[in-house]
Amino acid sequence: MRNILLLFFVIIHITSTAQQNNTPLSVELSVKDSIYSPLSGVLLYKDFSKQLDFKQITLQSFDQIDITELKNSKPNAFYWYKFKIDLKTDSKIIYFFTVISDASDFYIPLKNIGYKKYETGTYVKKGNITYDIEQASSLNLRTDIIDFSKPFYFNKKPISNAGKLSVRNSFGVLITDHKSVVGDIVREQSIVNYLEFYSSAIFVACLLFIVSFFITKDKNFLNYSIYLFFVAGIFAPSTPLIFSLLNSIHPMLAFYIRNLNVIGASFFYFYFIYGILEFKTFHNRLYKIANYFLLSIIFYAVFDLIISIFYPHFDYHIDIFFAFRVYFGSVALLFFIYLFIVRKELISRIILISSFVLIIGNLAAIITGNGLYFLNTVFIEILIFSGIVSYNNKLNNQNRIKNKYDLENERKRKQELIQLDKAKSHFFSNISHELRTPLTLISSPIQNKLEDKNLTDKDRSDFELILNNSNRISELVNQILDISKIEAGSLTLSLQKLHPIQKINAIIKDFEYASSIKNINFLNYLNHHDEEGWFDPDALYKIVSNLISNAIKYTPENGSIIFNANIKESTLFIEIKNTGNGLTKEQLALVFKRFYQAHSEQTGSGIGLALVNELVKLHEGNITVDSKLNEWTSFNLSISLDKNLIKNATIVENNIDDTSLYQTSHKNSNFKTNTSDTDNTNKELPILLIVEDNEDLNHLLQENFKNNYIVISAKDGVEGFKLALQHIPDIIISDIMMPKKDGIELTNELKNDERTSHIPIILLTAKAGEENELSGLQIGVDDYITKPFNQKILTTKVANLIAIRQKLQSRYSQEIVLTPKDIAITPTDENFLNKVQKVLDEYLIESSFSVEEFSRIIGMSRMQLHRKIKALTGLTTSEFVRSQRLKLAAQLLKNSDTNISQVGYAVGFNNHSYFTKCFKETYHCTPTEYATKES
Repeated sequence: MRNILLLFFVIIHITSTAQQNNTPLSVELSVKDSIYSPLSGVLLYKDFSKQLDFKQITLQSFDQIDITELKNSKPNAFYWYKFKIDLKTDSKIIYFFTVISDASDFYIPLKNIGYKKYETGTYVKKGNITYDIEQASSLNLRTDIIDFSKPFYFNKKPISNAGKLSVRNSFGVLITDHKSVVGDIVREQSIVNYLEFYSSAIFVACLLFIVSFFITKDKNFLNYSIYLFFVAGIFAPSTPLIFSLLNSIHPMLAFYIRNLNVIGASFFYFYFIYGILEFKTFHNRLYKIANYFLLSIIFYAVFDLIISIFYPHFDYHIDIFFAFRVYFGSVALLFFIYLFIVRKELISRIILISSFVLIIGNLAAIITGNGLYFLNTVFIEILIFSGIVSYNNKLNNQNRIKNKYDLENERKRKQELIQLDKAKSHFFSNISHELRTPLTLISSPIQNKLEDKNLTDKDRSDFELILNNSNRISELVNQILDISKIEAGSLTLSLQKLHPIQKINAIIKDFEYASSIKNINFLNYLNHHDEEGWFDPDALYKIVSNLISNAIKYTPENGSIIFNANIKESTLFIEIKNTGNGLTKEQLALVFKRFYQAHSEQTGSGIGLALVNELVKLHEGNITVDSKLNEWTSFNLSISLDKNLIKNATIVENNIDDTSLYQTSHKNSNFKTNTSDTDNTNKELPILLIVEDNEDLNHLLQENFKNNYIVISAKDGVEGFKLALQHIPDIIISDIMMPKKDGIELTNELKNDERTSHIPIILLTAKAGEENELSGLQIGVDDYITKPFNQKILTTKVANLIAIRQKLQSRYSQEIVLTPKDIAITPTDENFLNKVQKVLDEYLIESSFSVEEFSRIIGMSRMQLHRKIKALTGLTTSEFVRSQRLKLAAQLLKNSDTNISQVGYAVGFNNHSYFTKCFKETYHCTPTEYATKES
């Protein structure tokens, strides 16, 4: 019984509590034209399901509003308010304010009808708004139709960040007799005027920057104008006119546009900074990170659009959007801080400072919910950037004037160069014409001589050499004349219907021997041998032969050349690729320029490729060059084989398909890099090293000197240096312009090496002029001869230099003490002899001191030391050591009281009789007789 009573008490208590919680206190309204913000007496219920209808809501238990809890409300529920109103005045109109709710449902008790639903909110279908979007979320009714004895119900359904802020505030109620009072009160607190001003100003700035883009074509203006368009789009939907327009189309359209504009403004502002500070050019790693950052913004934009359309009341949508704004601001701030540290230019720093101001304004707007903070900073940033634009425009105008002036000067300079080029071509053309007659007079008698069967081998070799070089000059003359004709428009092609691949095959065979000399792997892939086409065989020969000879010239020993040729759709395609040093971008741009040589150390006229280019163009073709530095170079060309496409050409119907007509001999004498082939085996003859890359000239020099010298030869400076160290020659003749290492470099290395510094060097060159001669003499060249030279003069100069060295050697034999300054030619020689003197001072008196030990201490091989000492003193190394010991003995005999029998042992002789024998051979008396004579 006691338990039953206790249960009954609990039920009564719960029921009374429920009734107490569901019965709101009345909100007393006694003053007109004043907004009430009631909290006490207002009950609140949170519908987390967001699914309950009004009838179900009336059955729920409402709680008294907790102010602290209300300020921390989250947008994860529909907030229902329940309250009663005790109207103490005779006011005619009552207004309800929801503090800009996204969407609200009011349930108002009406007399004789019951509860009626009224929908309000920013994202609810409304009529025209005249003064503020607060109108969209407020409700006004006549008081005479309302039943004030019953409670009022309304809710707030948050969608946006503004809706989130709305649920953290209560609501307002106002009673009045005139509707205009409400408008006056709202206008007094509204920021619509600011929004309209800023939105319009930003939109105007956007248009101005678009105009700047069309004038300057600078994409930074376009990016900035798009950014401003999106900024204007964030706030324009909050103005009455734009809001009413969007709301009439779709109540949620303003929401979609506002979110999209926030994301778009974020994207394009960062993209503007990304472009104007040139991430790709100056910050390569940052550029890649920035691309991922921009991509993440695009992904979020797509995600947000999907959520906004299909799940507008998604619980975490507002929080995710808030997180995006914080994410963007934080990452952008890190980028800008880093850029501010590394970029030192004034304009860059001003742009970044304005970005910092913008981020601060954005954060302030996020925290306070007041967009004016952001708009103010945008306006400041526009002013800053406009100033930068004005400054840049000033600089651009100055640069435009300067560029115009420079362009005019460049045009004049180009015109002068064209005139100079024409004058040069005309000059060479005239000279070429003049050269043809003497060349004919040279070659014709030589050809007659070669027909003589009684010629000696040497005479035949000399005449063939003359004829080959005469033909080479004739070929260069013809190339110069061809270019002159092309310029004048007087060169016409003689088209014949022949087999182009067969012609090319014949030309390639002509170069097989030349490539084999350098051990080049020459591969050719020729297709469509039987196909015919219309072309000028002479032009094709010049094109192919120039390209192949060029490839052979620049391909190193043991390198490769690949030649491809095929015919497709009446077009001949040729590719020739060779290994080698390759070409730089600058060289690629100039390779077809007349008289240009990509590698100055290589011989040549610089005409061949220019002629190839012109001939290809005449054949309605195209030629290109590609290269990878230090690896390969490739020429690709195509020429038309259709006679109807080739202009200014003569058609030759009677074809002469004689392949041998275009063959010339490229089989030069084999390069000799060892001792010349001579019957002279006299080892006492001087050793002459010839360093010359031209095979004919090298061979000629060897022939001229082989009877009086032991001749060795090299084809470039690298090989010449190796042979100089190996043989330590008595004299060197070297060309200046050579591949791999030129004569100046070779001389410099030899003169600074103790092993070779004593060797006299004569330089040969085709470049005349005091400047070239001076550059050689300054590094220690002994003589300098310009090509073409008189062979007798060169022979005499070589003999004189050898004779000078022999005089220095004889001078040494007369010196009692080794004096480096008296017998040294170069400072390097003097240092070497000083080193020798120090070694002798320390080791000479030791009987065990041998030639092997001497060479080891000096740091040379025995042969190198032998040749060095021989060149300076005329003595072998062992003779030199013995002479030094005998000179020291003579000094001891003359200046000391040392026992004569002990003198020999004192200076390193370990046999007295041998010492006496050597002394007598040198001084023509015995040590005893010498001592007696000198005392």
